[in-house]
Amino acid sequence: MKKSNKILAVLLSLVMVMSLFGGCGKNSNGTANKEVSGDVTKEATKAPEDSKASGEVATLTGAIFLESVESNSIKTDPVSNYIRDRFGVQFDVISDCSGNTWNEQFPTQLASDSLPDVFLLVKDAATGYAGTLKKLVDAGAVACLDDYPDLFKDYNSDPVLKAEMDYHRDFVSPDGKAYGFPMYFGESNYAKGLVDTIALRWDAFEAAGKPEFKNFDELADVLKKMQDAAPVDVNGDKPYAISGWFGEAQGWGDWPLIYGYQQMISQSSAAIQYHNEDKISDVNYYADEKSPYYEYLKFMNKAYNLGIIDPDAWTMKWDQYNTEMENGSFLYCPAGWLTDQKNNIITTNLKDENAGFVHFKAPSDYADTYSGGYWDYGTSCTYVISSKCKNIEKAIELLTWISSQEGSLIMENGPEGLAWKMGDDGVPVGNDDYLKMGQFDSEGYKQYGANLYHHFKGYSDATTLSKYGNVTANLRLSDAANQLSIKPYEKSAMEYFGAKSFTDENWLNRANTTFTFNLIDASGAVPDDYAMASANIVNYFFNQQFAAIQAKTDADYQAIVADMIKYAKDGGAEDIQKYYQKKQNEVKDSLSNISSQIGNALAGK
Repeated sequence: MKKSNKILAVLLSLVMVMSLFGGCGKNSNGTANKEVSGDVTKEATKAPEDSKASGEVATLTGAIFLESVESNSIKTDPVSNYIRDRFGVQFDVISDCSGNTWNEQFPTQLASDSLPDVFLLVKDAATGYAGTLKKLVDAGAVACLDDYPDLFKDYNSDPVLKAEMDYHRDFVSPDGKAYGFPMYFGESNYAKGLVDTIALRWDAFEAAGKPEFKNFDELADVLKKMQDAAPVDVNGDKPYAISGWFGEAQGWGDWPLIYGYQQMISQSSAAIQYHNEDKISDVNYYADEKSPYYEYLKFMNKAYNLGIIDPDAWTMKWDQYNTEMENGSFLYCPAGWLTDQKNNIITTNLKDENAGFVHFKAPSDYADTYSGGYWDYGTSCTYVISSKCKNIEKAIELLTWISSQEGSLIMENGPEGLAWKMGDDGVPVGNDDYLKMGQFDSEGYKQYGANLYHHFKGYSDATTLSKYGNVTANLRLSDAANQLSIKPYEKSAMEYFGAKSFTDENWLNRANTTFTFNLIDASGAVPDDYAMASANIVNYFFNQQFAAIQAKTDADYQAIVADMIKYAKDGGAEDIQKYYQKKQNEVKDSLSNISSQIGNALAGK
C-alpha cells in the first residue's frame, strides 16, 4: 500500500479528535546585552558563539501553540529572530494550536499527505495521544527520533528530559521508540496560588473576622458569614458567596463536581475514581458517599439552603460569570486558575485593593485527599516531526533546545538583553518594567518576545529551573516579580499564613509535589463497554446533581444521593474501578521509577 493510501486508512479510523488542553556586557553564551527602555521591538540580540546557523535559513512549517501572535506568517518577534540567527531556522506557522483550529485541520492535512514539518500531536477521543501516534507511525507519517542518535546527547544530559522521554517511550510510543518531544511539563502551581485550590475574597474574609474552617461543612458557614459582611459590588448589589456557569456545556461550569475538587483526576475516567500520588483510590468516585464528589455535593446542598448560591448560576453562561466575577459579585472561586488574571480587574473595579482573591489550602480534614502542586507529564503538548520534513536534523536540534532549561527560559521570557539579563551568580534578573506586567498582559510583553510561543517549550511556567538557581521558568512568576506588585490584601494574607514571601510554602499551601499521569496513555484505550458505562454515569450525574444540591431537607437529599449511588453501582462503576486498578498495578513500577527520576533531578540528587 502506498503511503497516501495508508494515511487515508488512518484518517478513516480517526473518529473524533478533541482539543487538548538588561545590562551591558556578554552572558555566558556570548549574547550581547543592551539596556532596554522605551520601544524594544527593534532591539535584537546577536546569536551566541555556539550558534548552529551557517548563513542559510531553513523554513519549517508548523502547527504549534501561539499567544497573541497571528498564525499563517513568518515570525519576526525577538524569539523568532533569535532562533533564526542561532539555529538557522524560522517557523512558518500554518496553525495556532491554542484553540480547536488544528484539531479540525489535522484530519484533512493527514488525508492529503500535507502535514506540516512540526506539529502538535492531537488526542484521539477513544485511544488518547498514544492511539493517534500509533496510527501516524503505522502510516509512516512521522520521523523516528532514534534514527538520529547523535542529536540526543544534549537531550539525555538533562535528567528531567530523559525521564520525560522515558514516559513517552513507555506510555505513548507504540513500539518503545522516540517519536515526539513532550513539552509544557512540570509543576502546576503558580507563585501566588495553586491552580485548583479554594480561593476566597480577602476583603469579605477579613470583614467576617477571618473565621477558620477544617472541612467543607464549616466552609459553608464561613461563606455565609462572608456574604453577610461583604461590601456591595460595582452595581450596588450585595454579592453572593457562590456562583457558577452551570448553563454551559458539561465539565467546566460545575468544575468541582466533575473533577472532585481535585486536579489529579484522569479525565478519561472521572466518573470512576480519583488519584492521589500515582495511585487509584479504593474509594469509588461516584459509588461511595465518602468520596470527594459527595463531600462537595453536600457542601453545595448546604450552601443552597443557606441562601449563598447565586440563583442565576443554574442558567449562567461563562461570559456572564466572567463579568460578574470582575464586578465583585461573588466571594468564592473553586477554579483557582482564574484568580490571578482577574484580581487586578476586581480591585480596580471595586476601588479596593483588599478585594482580591486569596488561595487557601484544602480544609484540613481532607489534607491527604486534596493535594496542592503536581507534576504534569507533557503528553498533552507533544510535538512530532513529519517524515516528509526536508530538514529533520535541524528540527530535532531546535526542538531539543526548546525542550531544555535554557530554551524554556528564552521561549518564556524572550532573549537575554531585553526583558532580563544574567546575574553574576548565574541567576536571571528581570527588568522591573517586565516583572511588573500582569500575568496576562499579552500586548505588554509581546515587545520582549515573552510567552509568544505559548505551550511550545519544555518546562512549564511555574517549574523551577535548577540550572538557573531554581528560578521559575516564567520570571514574571518569580518572588522578585511578586514583591514589585504586592497588593495590600496580599500583605495581609501573608501575615495571616505566616509566610515571609510569595514562594514560602505557607503561602502556597501545597503538599509535596505529586506526579500524575493519564491512564488512557499509561494503560491503553478503555474497553468500549467501560467507556460507554463511564459516559452514561457522567451524563446521569451531571443532571441529577442539581436536584441534590437544591434538595430542601436532609431526607430529600439523602434519598437522591441513594439513587445516585445505586445508579453508579448498577452502571458498573465498581467494575470499571477494578479494571483501572489492575491496569495501574501493571504500570506502577515503571511510573514510580520515572517519577523518582524527576523528583531526584528537582532535588539536585
